[in-house]
This record gives sequence, C-alpha cells and structure tokens, in this order.
Amino acid sequence: TPRCADDVAVEPLAEHRHQDAAVLDCSRLAQRRLGDREALRQRLALLDEAIAARLAKPTDASGSVAWALRQLAQGHGNVRIEELATEVGCSRKHLTTQFHEHVGLAPKTIARILRFQQVLQLVNHADQVDWAEVAQAAGYFDQAHFSRDFARLSGLTPGAYLRQRLPDQN
Repeated sequence: TPRCADDVAVEPLAEHRHQDAAVLDCSRLAQRRLGDREALRQRLALLDEAIAARLAKPTDASGSVAWALRQLAQGHGNVRIEELATEVGCSRKHLTTQFHEHVGLAPKTIARILRFQQVLQLVNHADQVDWAEVAQAAGYFDQAHFSRDFARLSGLTPGAYLRQRLPDQN
C-alpha cells in the first residue's frame, strides 16, 4: 500500500509524488542515498539512521486519514471530499495536506482511482458493456467526465479498452 511503502522508503513518498512511478522504487532511493558509501558498516548505520528518522516522524495519530481512506474505499470513491473533511473536523485543504503527507496522493485522486477500479470490475464481469450504465453505476454524472477519467487513468478510451480486453466483441 502507499502508506506501507512510505514507511519503508528512505525518503517520504509524498516528496516524489510528481515524479515518474519508477523513481518511487524504494531500492533505488536507498541505493542513491547509500551508493557512495564504501564500508558496509557505514551503509548499515546510515540505513538505520534513515529508518529511525522516518519512524520518529509523527503519523496520523488521530486516525483521521485512515478513517477517510476507509470511507473512500467503502464508497468506491463516490464520497464528497468536503463531507469527509467535515466528518473528520477539518478543512478540505487540511485533509488534502494530511493525505499528501500520509498517503502520497490527494483524497480526490484516491477517489478517482477507486471509482476507476469499480468501472473495471463492472466491465470485466460483463458479457455486454453499456458504457452509460457502467458510468452511472460507478457514480459518474455525465459521459464526458467518465470518458475523461477513463482516458487519464488507463491511457485508452473506453472503446479502445474494450477492444483490447474483449477482441471478439466490437
């Protein structure tokens, strides 16, 4: 999970959220930090220091981010971020900052990913796909918004995805 990866990374993942996903590979981060050290003892000491420093940082002590993340997951991303913030007792901006710190992504981004996963489940378990029904079932209010999210998250249009997934159905 993003949180677990953040726990073992030498550097917090939130600091790399705008970089390519390959950069998030923890071993590369550790190698970059440790690579110029010669002695194994020095490398291990540096790694111990980095882990201790990472663990010493405060985490989501109130559990508000974990709770909000569970709400998003249970609702398949169809939860208003403003309502989550109100339930947690903070502003939307503060909740977003907390998500960036603890998860590495904004709550709205997490919601879009979860909604997209719901779309894929609906499509991959259907014999015939009615995109309007899929969009509505996944919580999209209009086809344009659905198509835009689908293309951003998959790199394909819904039709192109279906052609690749189910080549015998056009």
